[in-house]
Amino acid sequence: MKKTILSILLLASVTLTFAQKNPFEQFSDMDGVTSVFISKTMLSMTPKNSKMDYNGVNVGGFLNKLSSILILTSEDKKIAPQMLSLANDRVKGRDYELLMRVKSDDNDNINFFMKGKPEDIRELIMIVAGSDGENVIMQFLGNFTLSDIQQMTEGFNK
Repeated sequence: MKKTILSILLLASVTLTFAQKNPFEQFSDMDGVTSVFISKTMLSMTPKNSKMDYNGVNVGGFLNKLSSILILTSEDKKIAPQMLSLANDRVKGRDYELLMRVKSDDNDNINFFMKGKPEDIRELIMIVAGSDGENVIMQFLGNFTLSDIQQMTEGFNK
């Protein structure tokens, strides 16, 4: 009986360990995928209250609230659809909320999803399905609020 209980506990702990691994990381080392990972340590090297402004988006104050950023992009005819499928499957019915949907003139589809509540967001995912076959997944992990995102983007398109 003790061996059975111990076996079940061991199996459960291994399952939980694998369940916590980021599913997007499987694409990081693949040929045909450009991958950028920015750790909490690298993000913390940004000076506090720095005015980092890119096309009206102030990311300086937002970076210290993130634990990591993962960016994946691929034009590979086999891998790019797999990345898109995984991202879309992840956001369906798993406590993700669609924040914004954009369809550009050249038929690129861009979707932003958040996981959490507006006052306690844990994950932000941007999914870009390019009409030219290039797909991009951006994942922001951390502890931030919808207000933080609004402050970051308040200068966008000014």
